[in-house]
Amino acid sequence: MRKFQAREARSSQRLAFAAKPGVRPEDSGPDQEDGMEFVLSDTITLSAFNLAPTIEERAIAFFLNNYVMSLNGSPAVGHLAALHKTKGTLPECLFSSMKAVGIAGYAHSVYAPSLMKHARYQYVLALRATNEALKSPVHVTKDSTLISIIILSIYEAVTGTNQKSLKAWSDHLFGASALLKLRGHNQIKTLEGRQLFLQTVSSLLVTSIQQNLPLPDYIIEWTREAREMIPFHNPGLICQEVMMEFTTYNASICDGRLSDPDAIIARGLELDSVLRDAFENPCDGWEYETIFTEDEPELVYKGAYHIYHDGWVSQIWNGMRCFRCLFHERIYETIKAAQSEQPPRLTDASHTAQLQLSIDIMCKMQAGIFASVPQHLGYVSQINRYPDREQFVGPWKPNRGPAAMPMRLAGPYALFWPLWYSGIMIVATDATRRYVIYNLKLIGDELGIQQARFLAELLEKNINVNFR
Repeated sequence: MRKFQAREARSSQRLAFAAKPGVRPEDSGPDQEDGMEFVLSDTITLSAFNLAPTIEERAIAFFLNNYVMSLNGSPAVGHLAALHKTKGTLPECLFSSMKAVGIAGYAHSVYAPSLMKHARYQYVLALRATNEALKSPVHVTKDSTLISIIILSIYEAVTGTNQKSLKAWSDHLFGASALLKLRGHNQIKTLEGRQLFLQTVSSLLVTSIQQNLPLPDYIIEWTREAREMIPFHNPGLICQEVMMEFTTYNASICDGRLSDPDAIIARGLELDSVLRDAFENPCDGWEYETIFTEDEPELVYKGAYHIYHDGWVSQIWNGMRCFRCLFHERIYETIKAAQSEQPPRLTDASHTAQLQLSIDIMCKMQAGIFASVPQHLGYVSQINRYPDREQFVGPWKPNRGPAAMPMRLAGPYALFWPLWYSGIMIVATDATRRYVIYNLKLIGDELGIQQARFLAELLEKNINVNFR
């Protein structure tokens, strides 16, 4: 009787769906019917049925809840915050990309790998629709097209299990870089445009550094202009500008344009001091609290962890830490290479002291990244001095399920690259690598971000990451 009534209800639902303006049944893919669920209500008569949300509706809700972080009092910019301003019918490229990521995440959270077929279907639809938007002189410069490309890169991170997915992730971001140029200077003249521009630039930094490439001059110029339009002090923007400077500095060393050891060291220390000073005395909202505990040693590194205003503030701190380490790695390697020459150079006491100072700074920054992990993986929520926000401190256990995700996935999504880098830097030990591998696998297995598990496997096998 339930099966018969469910078939009748499905038939009625299809008619209503087909009658909805601008919506085609085929947009939901071949598995739409499998996503329909009908449940009896406990509070009404037996003959009445409630139509539960479709898989696609749940997927969109999952995506918005986990990857869209608006300002909401945070001193940071947020993640895909422009989606909060979106009104009316979404373009197909944006809607399909959101469904692809949402279904992939939802499938993992409810132990339903069969849904991945539908996630891949939506990904293909999103690719096709995005390519069509890129061909259109009207749609190519719209926010929705740029956001779609960013979301497609998230899909690669969520589902990627091999080097090919890393290349696809990188390609999407370089595509976003080209789109920024087409959008032109006007994109930074509005608040929403600046937020989207700056977030895209932040994503580009990772892949530019991995491939030893500088950011294009127009991105550097427009980022500086965008920063000048923001009337308040923001350490995150200072951090981003120094990150961009690093891509030029690093590329110059790699291609031989900057080869003098003293010049490499001096420039590295100059940029490092800017980062240090920006976070030396953090303003309200940018500070963090340190908590000490002996619990959960696999998650809480050496008995201490940090609590930040929110996950996005934590990620900006981690960006600063990673880039300070990158500067000091360059400085350390330059001094060691000069000292190994015949005859050796840079052997005076100041350079020997700089070697130890660089090691100390890298160890301190690595420990800071590790201290941010518990908050991102659900061991703690928000900083205690914000009583209006949800708070939770331990005990922690891996959770899965639509109602029990440890925290928004935007945090772990942005965490796994700093965490991976902590495991390959020159101060990494066997103990720190074990910590990194454990938590990267946790992000992959428990939160469904498969690229994190793949990076853990590369680290275990001592294999370099390849984006080409």
